Amino acid sequence: MGSAYGDNKAKDTDFRRKWDRDEYLERARQREERERFEAINADRKKRGLQPLKDKNEPEAPKSLLKHREQRLNLDDKIGKIEIVKDTGERRSQPGFYCELCDSVYKDSKGFLDHQNSRKHQSKLNVAMKVEKASMSDVRDRLAALKRKKLEEPIPSILQ
Repeated sequence: MGSAYGDNKAKDTDFRRKWDRDEYLERARQREERERFEAINADRKKRGLQPLKDKNEPEAPKSLLKHREQRLNLDDKIGKIEIVKDTGERRSQPGFYCELCDSVYKDSKGFLDHQNSRKHQSKLNVAMKVEKASMSDVRDRLAALKRKKLEEPIPSILQ
């Protein structure tokens, strides 16, 4: 006669998990491959080269190119004198500093060119493609600009 839990007699180790050896061998292989890849990238970083991209890692979707929301403050260094001391840090060097790319530009034109460059935009995860506007989008935008112009107060000459 069987027990209340079935005909099979319970063994002392039936509650333990059965390990799939092949699954864990595959996990170990993937971990070793990832560690080797990270070591190669660390070595490339020490030599000043760009890191390699992982082929298995999916790329984040890029947004389309848009106009800049905030103004670039290029006028704050006009007419100012800076004392230059070599500390080795790029951030403390004179000029315009881009935190995202860790680069210093000596003049505003170079900095602005960098802000619009493919390298900087790719680090912002922005594609260099512009969204196509339909005819109705253009009409709506022109109507909004016309309303905005009509709402502005007219400056008086006498003031």
